[in-house]
Amino acid sequence: MKKLTLPLVSAAILAAASFGAQAQQDKQLPDNQPNMNRQEGGQSGGQGQSGGQQQERRAQPGEKQGEKQGAQGGDQKGERMQDRKSADQKRDDNKSADQMRDQDHDKNKSADQMRDQDRDKNKSADQNKDQDRDRKSADQNKDQDRDRKSADQNKDQDRDRKSADQDNKGGGGKQAAHVEIKAEQKTVIKQTFVKENIRPERVNVQVRVGVAIPHTVVLHPISQPILEVYPTYSRYKLVLVDDNTVLIIDPVDWTIVDIIEV
Repeated sequence: MKKLTLPLVSAAILAAASFGAQAQQDKQLPDNQPNMNRQEGGQSGGQGQSGGQQQERRAQPGEKQGEKQGAQGGDQKGERMQDRKSADQKRDDNKSADQMRDQDHDKNKSADQMRDQDRDKNKSADQNKDQDRDRKSADQNKDQDRDRKSADQNKDQDRDRKSADQDNKGGGGKQAAHVEIKAEQKTVIKQTFVKENIRPERVNVQVRVGVAIPHTVVLHPISQPILEVYPTYSRYKLVLVDDNTVLIIDPVDWTIVDIIEV
């Protein structure tokens, strides 16, 4: 307790001495000097107060600027987030649009494939129609050829009948020979047929004088043994229809002129 009392007493003595010295100085100074000191003190105090206000005013804009910058930073962050969301949305929209285009492309491709298949089917059907038409045309041509051949055969038969009628009436010089062939001559004639490789053929017509035979039958020159018996037959041809029957044929119209039994 004594230790604390001594410093306090000393501080009080020093303060009293200082106050006394200041009072002495005030007495010695002119009358306006204290006022000047007071003014200076006031000015100093005012300046201190003004400086504090200016510092406060300078501090307030800084704080406002910091708050403004903070607000701007928050706004910028929000804008960046909004831009990112907008970019993500655009990307999703583009992806969806691409998917829609792919689907449309697939649909168009499928439609093109269906059109190609339909075109192939139509083409195949047209080809089948063409083939059927060609077959019908070929059949018609065959029928026409057959009809023409039949008509030609009918004409030949008509001509043969007319020729036969003329022969039967004694006209045209085509009469069956009535010369009898001896047995020795028949043997020679048959041997000649074998030697000359003359074989029997089917004529597919009624074998009688004046009937025309088909042109598909092979005609042979008259053999010499036959010419010895029938010298007037040199201009004719012969056809062997069996081992014992020889047809004498006129090569002009392929009609039977005579029938010889050997």
